[in-house]
Amino acid sequence: MNTLDDFFNNAKSRDLCERGAKIWEHCKSKKALMDFALGSWGADYVCTAIMSGWGVSPEVIARDFAPFNNGRYTRDKDGYTSRMYCLTDADEIVINSTLSIIIGYNGVIRIPKYRFCELYLCNCNVEIVGEETALCNLYNSRITNIGNTPAKIQKDIHA
Repeated sequence: MNTLDDFFNNAKSRDLCERGAKIWEHCKSKKALMDFALGSWGADYVCTAIMSGWGVSPEVIARDFAPFNNGRYTRDKDGYTSRMYCLTDADEIVINSTLSIIIGYNGVIRIPKYRFCELYLCNCNVEIVGEETALCNLYNSRITNIGNTPAKIQKDIHA
């Protein structure tokens, strides 16, 4: 199980970009770290790291970032919102943000009308239903009803 410190050290050994490293080093709270992770660059990086096995473990995210997890916190910046769902046991996740990171989820993701969104799915097996388009970035993940869903695959990477 990788801790947050393990993740940072692993990221530096894998040439985390200088800008990203400086931002991360200046994050002095869990909220600041969550805001960093919930940006589009951070979402891709976190999902890639988890999928590859050198990132912070989903169990650590669920435990140490519980106040910010599973829709309890919304990052709101520059007119875009983002949320994280990690190891949720919900039967259905209803998307109500512009960007969502979903880690270790098996279930239904519902996209409401007028909620165009981007999803970062890491180690997930999901069904996507709803009335709006979701751009999906898959990291060792699968959409079971891809032929009948409003999802468009933007990235599909497997470990």
